[in-house]
Amino acid sequence: MIETVQVRATTRPTGFLWFFRNGDSWHAPETNNGTPYLPNISNPWVRDFFWFCRNPVGNFMGFVIGFEGHDYVVWGPAPVLRTTGRDATPQVFGWKWCLINYWAPFVSYWGPLFPGYQLEFYFGWRPASGGFGLKFIPHKITT
Repeated sequence: MIETVQVRATTRPTGFLWFFRNGDSWHAPETNNGTPYLPNISNPWVRDFFWFCRNPVGNFMGFVIGFEGHDYVVWGPAPVLRTTGRDATPQVFGWKWCLINYWAPFVSYWGPLFPGYQLEFYFGWRPASGGFGLKFIPHKITT
């Protein structure tokens, strides 16, 4: 079944210097995507420097060439906002695809790579965030 979902922007860029910042702050966050950011580095200047170097790349992928900061439509097989089959419970093996604004492609795969390994792969504009990304990670199967 084909599904269409309208995604509303939650953050909008506010000028060029915003590209280097973390929202409304110049400082590195304590956590990033739910995990501690550089927990072994206690010097705040070093943490801020690494964040300053990292953040423009993330903002470029999300806001400059991506759809973050804009409302957009995702169209594809349901559930359309799932990135890979690994995100499902239970996991779903195989290919997944969708289009953002009916032209920007996204394709992903979660499944067997060769004996003892699985592959998590995606390329394109991620459906839930709108940011451009590429991932290629072989996972060793543990029993």
